[in-house]
Amino acid sequence: MLRLKNIKVDPYLKLFYSLVERRTTVKSGREPYWNESFVFEEGQPFLRITLYDKNKIGHDTVLGSAVVDLQEMLRSTEEREIRVEARI
Repeated sequence: MLRLKNIKVDPYLKLFYSLVERRTTVKSGREPYWNESFVFEEGQPFLRITLYDKNKIGHDTVLGSAVVDLQEMLRSTEEREIRVEARI
């Protein structure tokens, strides 16, 4: 979950796995939550997630990132929330 205080953002996530990149929908609000699924072919043991703010003009702004150890995640049968640390 992402918490943003008094900042207007239109956040979305990019997921990078091996040479594949996927992108979530753009959300709004101070506590965005994504309930989206992506399928990747087997590859690297890590998934990199980068949080962006969608800008109307210019490049989108990187707000934060996380790296997920997929081997560790596969050992658990429970659904987990992944926290992305914001840099703002």
